[in-house]
Amino acid sequence: MIFSALSIVSPAGNKIASKEKTIEIRKWKPSIVPLENLLIIQNKNYLSDKLPEDNNGKAVALVDVYEITLWEERHFKQSCASSFEEGYFAWHLTNIRKVTCSLPLTAKRKIYTLEAKLKITNE
Repeated sequence: MIFSALSIVSPAGNKIASKEKTIEIRKWKPSIVPLENLLIIQNKNYLSDKLPEDNNGKAVALVDVYEITLWEERHFKQSCASSFEEGYFAWHLTNIRKVTCSLPLTAKRKIYTLEAKLKITNE
């Protein structure tokens, strides 16, 4: 299947898959909301202009994003953040489903399209 995907640095993807992290913090927000069945790809490297892709990503969850608000200190625990800074956006993650994929997947910056064969697990 073809998915819209978002890469997240480890271990944050696992925290989303386990429903410990229900808010993702970003400096930007997508032009279109809601995002349904957004595939979370966990990778080990922070992506930047110098490193725009990581070919060793791992599918960890499918989520829906129906609301994006300004990040507030009250979101701190749900975002599993180590510090608070104003000016970020809180992506509220709902309908979190843990997934697995037998192959490594490409992690990219922003939201991107990815084809993957997933298995949804009910853990």
